Amino acid sequence: MAEADSSHVPEWCYASVKPCRRLDHEVVRICEHVGLKVVDCRYYNLHPIKFIHNHVVPNDRKNAFLKLWFDLEEFLNEIDMVSGCIKHLFMGLYIHVSKM
Repeated sequence: MAEADSSHVPEWCYASVKPCRRLDHEVVRICEHVGLKVVDCRYYNLHPIKFIHNHVVPNDRKNAFLKLWFDLEEFLNEIDMVSGCIKHLFMGLYIHVSKM
């Protein structure tokens, strides 16, 4: 998949989250180097939604919001939307590996 142009993304976005957009390639390369096969690579913890959950959603609605948040992240991972200019919005990287 071609890397999308992210030059329009404000600098504060990069400063506030872990750099999953670069980290994933490094982790995959290290796993392969030590003899592990990457089975799945997924991204979680969308930073803008985390802010909404933590600072906007009323306490009695947090669980319902959390379910929607997780479903959204699963949907984005399933349709392979996590690439290019949106990858930096995720703060968590999950990699499932197995022995080669």
